[in-house]
Amino acid sequence: MKSITLLILSLFITFFASAQKSNIYFNTSHISAVKIENELHASFRLKVNKKATKRNEYLTLIPTLRDSIHREELYPIYISGKKGELIRYRKQLNFPTEIKSNLSEKFKAKNNEEIQYFISVPYESWMTKSSLAMDIIYESCCKTVVYPSDPMIQTLNLNKHILPYYSFSEIDSAIQSEGVELKKWVFSSFPQIDFEQGQWNINPIYMENLISLNQIKKAIESIQSNHLNNIHCIEIIGLSSPEGNTKLNSELGEKRAIALKDYIQAEFPELKNNSFMLLNGHENWKGLEELILSSEMPQKKDILAMLKNIHPDDGLKDKLKSYQNGYAYMYMVHNYFPRLRNACSLSIFYTTSANPGIDDLEKIKNYLKAHQYNACLSVLEKYKTNRAFWNIIGICYMMTDNRDKAINYFQKAINAGSKEAVLNIEYIK
Repeated sequence: MKSITLLILSLFITFFASAQKSNIYFNTSHISAVKIENELHASFRLKVNKKATKRNEYLTLIPTLRDSIHREELYPIYISGKKGELIRYRKQLNFPTEIKSNLSEKFKAKNNEEIQYFISVPYESWMTKSSLAMDIIYESCCKTVVYPSDPMIQTLNLNKHILPYYSFSEIDSAIQSEGVELKKWVFSSFPQIDFEQGQWNINPIYMENLISLNQIKKAIESIQSNHLNNIHCIEIIGLSSPEGNTKLNSELGEKRAIALKDYIQAEFPELKNNSFMLLNGHENWKGLEELILSSEMPQKKDILAMLKNIHPDDGLKDKLKSYQNGYAYMYMVHNYFPRLRNACSLSIFYTTSANPGIDDLEKIKNYLKAHQYNACLSVLEKYKTNRAFWNIIGICYMMTDNRDKAINYFQKAINAGSKEAVLNIEYIK
């Protein structure tokens, strides 16, 4: 394939000088050049701009390795307008047979398309300190323009590029054994749903219910926004204030827990009944004790002693009602009991898995095969807690010249039992 460009241009017409930049036609990213055994592997992504070529135009892009003496042209990339490909084909009919045999149709693209370029060529010693550039030739039916080469990698430094140690089987097996972590959602302020006396239906505009309901909604949405999370259980404890009939209060607490569950399910129908754990907290004596403890209630000391030493089943309510002719009890009815009519205990438990889905796993493998380590790191970012990927993350940092982070992840992988990380860290040390 060497010197194809010179031969082509000698057969074509006039050369036109141009100062236009290559990025009006295309952009390249994820550029990699790696020496693997006796081959040089070069790869990059090429994104063609929307208006790179007009109807009767085409571009020939030729990735080229070169130093002061040598030059190695890699497979060309053809970018054609609607009729540009036909024009190119007609011109090639007139080429000598030896040139035709060297032409490649492997990489072709149209406006606004993106392609992955990958090629391997036999390694020669001069390539170690060579550069990689893109030769750009514009052609139409009646003219040819040769643009200045677009530099891609100034100096390859192939001696720095190595074949790191990793295996996909090790990743697959480690992923299968990786567990999940159970977490409890931490609310910035505890959401409390209040009820009117004797009622169990949820009124969003009653007291501060709307604020609490929005807190619960945002918490569930935040958990579900991460595809690695799964809601394990929403625990709701229904409660009632101690006033009134004890048996009816117990039933009221249960109904209030169910009401909150139904409200959440109406907002999130994907949450089935087995996603909830409903508990009946009965009469909220503990809540009453906490309110009195933080208050300046008259006879506070005596009331707290009664709550501590008398069990509700042993007539606690009757003793409170008879204390000081019921004045203390009525004080609690007016000041504390309304704040105890709630499904006050709501906790959300969820699991987080550091395991990737099939799509991400395939991306990781493909990027590794193509030596696109920066792109691989972008996918691995959300899996940095997964020990199965520590060696791979270390490799990506090593191959992108981030020595400190590479050593850190290799050491973590070694501590987790990776034999391959032991070999990889030797390259850096």
